Amino acid sequence: MLQLNDMVESLYNILYNAIIVPLLYMLYAGGSLFLPKLKAKIHGEVPSWSKVPTKKSGVRRILFHAASVGEFEQCKPIIELLKQQHPATEVIVSFSSPSAYKTQQQYKWADAIVYAPFDSSFRVKQFLLITNPDCIVVDRYDLWWNFTRLTKQLQIPIHLINATYPSSLLWKYPFFRTYITLILNRCTTITPINYFNKQKFNKLLGNTTPVFDALPDSRYDRLSSMLNSTVQQQIQQVLPQWFTQRFPTIIVIGSSWKEDEDVILQELQSFQQQFNTIGVILVPHEPTPETVQQLLKSIPHACILSNPDQSESNTIIVDSVGKLLMIYSVASAAYIGGGFGAGVHSVTEAAVYGIPVSCGPNIVRNLSAIELQQRNGLVVCTTAHEFKTWLLTCVLNESTRLKIGSANREYILQQIGSSQKLLERIRTS
Repeated sequence: MLQLNDMVESLYNILYNAIIVPLLYMLYAGGSLFLPKLKAKIHGEVPSWSKVPTKKSGVRRILFHAASVGEFEQCKPIIELLKQQHPATEVIVSFSSPSAYKTQQQYKWADAIVYAPFDSSFRVKQFLLITNPDCIVVDRYDLWWNFTRLTKQLQIPIHLINATYPSSLLWKYPFFRTYITLILNRCTTITPINYFNKQKFNKLLGNTTPVFDALPDSRYDRLSSMLNSTVQQQIQQVLPQWFTQRFPTIIVIGSSWKEDEDVILQELQSFQQQFNTIGVILVPHEPTPETVQQLLKSIPHACILSNPDQSESNTIIVDSVGKLLMIYSVASAAYIGGGFGAGVHSVTEAAVYGIPVSCGPNIVRNLSAIELQQRNGLVVCTTAHEFKTWLLTCVLNESTRLKIGSANREYILQQIGSSQKLLERIRTS
């Protein structure tokens, strides 16, 4: 049986490296001609590895890999606990996303922040030789064939944390199901994000890979740390004081896309005209100059955060990144973007501040959004009319708003504590 499994893996290895890797390379090369972010990754990948310091003798080094910013937020509380309890341990962070790589460079707890390698055997070997980790922590799902294959050959433990079962319909077909099973079997441990995912992993893998008891999303630990006076001091430096003083009720539109804005902006402006105590802070997912200018055409009376004035504006458009989590601290309610596209962004970042939350319909891949909806803390809006109803019933009605908000905060705080347990599993590998 073992020999048969080896033969199957060898066949997949030949197919992957003979067909998939060249195809991926062509897609990357072609896409880089039109996508500046992809071009930045291709040209910056190997140079970024020069940031990795020479490994000190006798010092443990852990590589944390996150696909993008959302996954990295789940890693942060674990990294920070690790550095506080074992300050000599070296931490290398790798990203697949060019945006995450660019925006997280100042993260003080990492010894180096680099791009993850393109998944060819040569690049992965080069990457592992340079980073030289004692173990690797991958958040959620971003596992690649050659990366896991060569890591296992080098006997480097891989821990998959906050693991969510692959949701693509492809994995239902035997060929692709075998492919993902072979990859997951290379993990040393898998910690699912909830009991439902644990059952799925157990059914797929049987007893071949240790699937630990499920733990809540480690990002909850990160969010709970935001509920302190430091955030309140920082927000005073971010938002103009006249705005928070003028508007006792503030609605934050977080990580919005055009598809969200097409549905909600008209109703939101009508709502503000009826109730002059309502302020809006709009934080687009990609606050480029072009995006901001388009928003100003739709909301001509708005001001931008980098140049706020004390006019009669009741809306601020945020034209920079990295401020949303703090801005939620002044919100009375929040609408989270992405639900009319690939999927809603983080709803917990707003909910932790004890406020009602709303979003578009695509929440299927966001477990926190699903659980908050089940507890009536999140309202899914598929039309402008439904958004208006949410504004009237959950935002304007103060007693309802406070009740929902309190329940949302309590839900988040009940989930804390995973980071220390995950750290213990990583440290004992």
